[in-house]
Amino acid sequence: MPVTVKDPSARRAPSDRASAHDRCPGLLRPHEAQDGLLVRARPFGGRIGAAALRAVAGAARRGNGIVELTARANLQVRGLAAADLEPLAATFAATGLLRSATHDRVRNALADPLAGRRVGSLADARRIDALLDALDDALCADPRLATLPGRYLHVIDDGSGATATVDADVRLTARPDGRWEVGAGPLGTRVETDPVAAAVALARRFLAVRPPGAWRIAELPGACATPSAPAAGTAAPPLVGVLRQPDGRDAVGALAPLGRLAAETLDLLADEVGRGARARVSHRRTVALVDLEPGRAGGVLAALAASGLVVTPGTGWEGLTACAGRGACGSALADVRAAAAARAAERPADAPREHWSACPRRCGQTPEVRRAVTARPDGGWEVQA
Repeated sequence: MPVTVKDPSARRAPSDRASAHDRCPGLLRPHEAQDGLLVRARPFGGRIGAAALRAVAGAARRGNGIVELTARANLQVRGLAAADLEPLAATFAATGLLRSATHDRVRNALADPLAGRRVGSLADARRIDALLDALDDALCADPRLATLPGRYLHVIDDGSGATATVDADVRLTARPDGRWEVGAGPLGTRVETDPVAAAVALARRFLAVRPPGAWRIAELPGACATPSAPAAGTAAPPLVGVLRQPDGRDAVGALAPLGRLAAETLDLLADEVGRGARARVSHRRTVALVDLEPGRAGGVLAALAASGLVVTPGTGWEGLTACAGRGACGSALADVRAAAAARAAERPADAPREHWSACPRRCGQTPEVRRAVTARPDGGWEVQA
């Protein structure tokens, strides 16, 4: 099979885009895919309750049963019909997943699944949750921010550096003195006592100065390609297996292979939330249950494994992603998911981030990817490494 190797180059330039408006889907603005309509839910900061988990599972059963966990810790449901959208929107609104009809697509925030629960955290879990709640409220309350691109991203770090590998537009990092460092690449970095107000001000400033087609702060004139991206060697903390919390309780994490979750897995997570755990989803295509009482982690981990998730750290699935591929996208040139799954069996545990794409659009590829494999029309693969 022919293979072409190239140097991984920069992102597509904003000037190459036909419009200043990106096409990121939401819960009210679906994407029309080959397998039906696709909607995207945004659990703010990766936090998701039992009712919301069951709502997403129910939506998947209306569609083709597929739930995708994205690089933004969003949950996508595929294969829906137009008649499904209105009743689903009402259900999502009742669970908190759809907080605002106007601001649905701009509610993009990430936090580590164990934020405030790791050794080295400079802000505890309650403080992280309070910050996320306040940021969500502030974004939805400002009519001007409804025009933010759907790719504009806030990242909240508890000071442990657990989200250092995430390419952020605005990064809010806890400090030992109780304040927050708020950084936005070319728009500057400041130490703030009110990080939410600072983040909102930066979002307004971005909207005021961005040229047509710019979706990210890194795309502003004079900015480096990825001002918030980490160095290639930055190590991310473990998110798979039993993870001990400093308070004596446990967390368990499991990886969704190529980002796919079954509706039954979401039901399982919801059941555990009903027993007192808290559920989190992450940009690394993992799910986690935190604040488990001692002695429960083993049974929960076994149940997640039985649902098809990867619960052993250090497998070839970690850091391996793929686009939706053939059968879901009309642009697909290959069965990219089958090829990526075969790659998982031979891929070393310490391999760099790797993404497989079924066409040159390279949907789902993030700046952290160090090896990109793209299907070619002639049946070969182009490898960027």
